[in-house]
Amino acid sequence: MKWPLVAYRIGLVIFLVAILLIAAMAVMPVLEGDVSVERDQEGIDWSLENETFTGEASVWINNSGYLDFEKIVFDLHVEALEDFQVETTHKVGKISAGEDRKIDLTFSKKISEIPDDVKTHLLRHDTEVNMSVDMSGQYSYALFTFTAERDDVFHWGAPFYDLTISDLSYSDGEGMVDVSFENHYRGELDFTVTVELFNSQGGNVGSTTESYTVPSGSSFDETVSVELTEEPEYAVVTFEEEKSGMEFQEEVYR
Repeated sequence: MKWPLVAYRIGLVIFLVAILLIAAMAVMPVLEGDVSVERDQEGIDWSLENETFTGEASVWINNSGYLDFEKIVFDLHVEALEDFQVETTHKVGKISAGEDRKIDLTFSKKISEIPDDVKTHLLRHDTEVNMSVDMSGQYSYALFTFTAERDDVFHWGAPFYDLTISDLSYSDGEGMVDVSFENHYRGELDFTVTVELFNSQGGNVGSTTESYTVPSGSSFDETVSVELTEEPEYAVVTFEEEKSGMEFQEEVYR
């Protein structure tokens, strides 16, 4: 046997063994659960500001394997009801072997892009929000690529939960409307309530605008009074949340 051929075969065996060892180093941690994507316990941090609906959630990437992660990309899909969907992509880069890193994932949507019925629902009803995260990347030296998925359900707390506008009444030149709700939103509400009262012919007989602040987790129960020129038939009540610019109207009759 010629020595060059022997050397070639030995080199080929060494190369194959090296490839198998590297493959084992990449695959075994995945099979043993040492490489994972876990949800942070805090849920989603919601924000309604500057006419934008924003959410921020966090996941942990645990790389307990022997090779670095590179070119990590997260594709985030958020869905609530049928007509509220947000998709966004986040590039992370490199995560070293043995590293456990918290990754913040954000998504946003202009309030003007949300259908009116969905906005009203989100303002007045607690809602389950579905979030799916698809992660892709590769191991060091571009030897292997990998993917991972995670699906979670998060809770959205409505700012005007169980909103009730009722008991339009009239007495001694004054109209009154009762307004109550609970703030299930994670932040403080700064909003105005405008009450416009109309007679049976649709003429405006009085109006007022009042400003309120309601902390998170608090209840609101107020009677809004309006001085009138004559007895009202119905009221148009308009809410406007100052930080987000969201608003909606509701009519109430006697």
